[in-house]
Amino acid sequence: MVKVYSILLSIVLLLSGCSLFEKERLQPKDQPEDEAVVLQPEFEVVADTLSVPWSINKVNETFYLSERTGSIVKIDNGKMERQQVELKKPLAKAAEAGLLGFVLDPEFPANQKAFAYYTYETGQEQFNRVVVLQLAGNKWTEEKDSP
Repeated sequence: MVKVYSILLSIVLLLSGCSLFEKERLQPKDQPEDEAVVLQPEFEVVADTLSVPWSINKVNETFYLSERTGSIVKIDNGKMERQQVELKKPLAKAAEAGLLGFVLDPEFPANQKAFAYYTYETGQEQFNRVVVLQLAGNKWTEEKDSP
């Protein structure tokens, strides 16, 4: 029991010591202590004007983002290209429906395939479907042998 308390005490002391150093490191020397320091993270926008982005995949330096509305967006060398997805069943447009999952095949560079999960409508009913997509040019097509 004493060993457990010793370990916990060591952790608390270590964490409190780190926070003191962190405060010293973040506080500029010429700034009064009572002023707040606001740190702005650096970020880079790689895509905008996306339509309900849902899934993101990366192969080498190329990103593929699925949009719930039924497109795949390819981002390569800073250039954004919206790619058409041709499905066998009509994509549902209801809330929380649409192209809901997208993952590249582990062998994607060689076979240009991906797996997709989408909601489709038949009359008044909605159903979900998992399919294989094949990329040819800038168009994804559901394979004929998908269930």
